[in-house]
Amino acid sequence: MRSITPIEPSGLDNLDNLKVDLKPSVDTLESEVISIQVVDQGSYDSAVELGQRAVWNRKRIIETLAPAKKAAHAAHRACVKMEKGFLSLVSKSERIIKQKLADYQAEKDREQQLRDEEALDGEALLSGEAVALDAVYEAMSNGSQHERNKSVVIREKWITSEEDKALWIRHIADNDHLHHLIPFEAIRSELNRMANRQGELFFFPGVKADKEKTVSIRT
Repeated sequence: MRSITPIEPSGLDNLDNLKVDLKPSVDTLESEVISIQVVDQGSYDSAVELGQRAVWNRKRIIETLAPAKKAAHAAHRACVKMEKGFLSLVSKSERIIKQKLADYQAEKDREQQLRDEEALDGEALLSGEAVALDAVYEAMSNGSQHERNKSVVIREKWITSEEDKALWIRHIADNDHLHHLIPFEAIRSELNRMANRQGELFFFPGVKADKEKTVSIRT
């Protein structure tokens, strides 16, 4: 009876070589088992030997393929881990691009809203300024020389307010460098400064900025 000499396996790339090594012995066993006729003691003994060879082949097959099966299992786990990691990155990319698309659309909507408000309020604003200026000029013209030497000062400033709480909280949560900007009331002054620096270009998701004008007299 031959002893079993396990083949040193590599990984899954060695399967073809393993098949080449195992197949002849298995094919020979199958052929001899099919052809043997047990009719006397001699053929009986030969059949017993074939049974022993079947046991030997079974053990050899299991031991030969065990490392490849182990490698396949490890490869499966590695594939699952890799898949999970890559899909996580893809999901993150999907969230980012969806947020950017939503931010863009929100900005376009905000710009359109501002244009609509400016179109509606433009005449009223100009009319209000004209009335205020007329009152100031009248007071100055009817006053003393000192009053007439005063000048009219029109100041503009931007004031921010909360428009969509969920939107600006999500925007801050998605940007680590903005985490210090919670709660909203604590950052209003900073947002006001941003709005006054950027003017019409100011944009912060969930926050709107309105321009206010004041009329005063400076001596």
